[in-house]
Amino acid sequence: MNQVPNPGGLRTAATFAAIGVLGIAPLLVAVGATWLGKRLGCQVDEAAIHSCPVAGIDVGGALHTLHGFGWLSLVSLPASGFGLIAFTVAIVVRRRR
Repeated sequence: MNQVPNPGGLRTAATFAAIGVLGIAPLLVAVGATWLGKRLGCQVDEAAIHSCPVAGIDVGGALHTLHGFGWLSLVSLPASGFGLIAFTVAIVVRRRR
């Protein structure tokens, strides 16, 4: 009675997850940079690069760059939404045939 799961269903779920992760990744990077900056006691914003020394290395520029990835989410989130809708439509059309 033990049946092997449908590999097509697993591929479909993995594709849905990949589209979602690619859509939200820039926002997660920006939030992570802000969180890390606060944990290190550094100011992270888009106005300027602020010095943030960690073990003798200034990571302020890197945090500033990563924080800027939040703007990419203005494109990636809607594109991911459209991708999820298009993929869902493609699956429904394929399964109806």
